[in-house]
Amino acid sequence: AGKMSWQHGFHFRHIAVDPGVMTKRHRRKEEEVILMHEGELRVAFPDGDIVLRAGDTLTVPIDMPRAYANDGDAVAEAYVVRGGDHPRRAELVD
Repeated sequence: AGKMSWQHGFHFRHIAVDPGVMTKRHRRKEEEVILMHEGELRVAFPDGDIVLRAGDTLTVPIDMPRAYANDGDAVAEAYVVRGGDHPRRAELVD
């Protein structure tokens, strides 16, 4: 499939997180909406964690530090929508 050739205001991608994997803590300069498809994904925020399960949706504000972890025994799959046509790379947070 080809890329959209017109300005559409968002970026859409599929992610798969293997069991036992945790990302580094990071933040983004775009809004992020996570739509869980399969498995469970723990989202670690500074004030506490949220566990997403199939069918859950989470909106993460701009600059909110977070890390994603799959504490389960199956692959966690989600779809992620970010604002803008060309999202920037994540910024790592200490």
